[in-house]
Amino acid sequence: MKIKITRNAKRKIESVEYFDTNPRAKKKLKPVKKSYLNALLKVQKTPFWREIVADSVIENPFSGVPAHFNNSLEASIARWCYVWYHYYSKGKMIVPVQTYDNLKYFLLFLNHEAYTTLID
Repeated sequence: MKIKITRNAKRKIESVEYFDTNPRAKKKLKPVKKSYLNALLKVQKTPFWREIVADSVIENPFSGVPAHFNNSLEASIARWCYVWYHYYSKGKMIVPVQTYDNLKYFLLFLNHEAYTTLID
């Protein structure tokens, strides 16, 4: 899957579109689900959103197995989910659980292999 990110003048993500790289799929850009985009717009306003510039690898903190990401958006979402869960486990919620869930499912949609490695 390939993604196209549109940003505003402040370099914040405004929209995300994708197309499937499967040879049988149509090569037409499609917008991601509105719930995914709304969650992404909300989390960019939180103090712990950091966009990871390069593709990266994040290790599962329990098993130590590395999860490989295809682009910086996937890695940024995974990092944000880890930080959010850390705050949540201490009783601090900056955004609702539904926002976390939508972002988690967005990561699953973008890269199911990395997602399943992280929740192993």
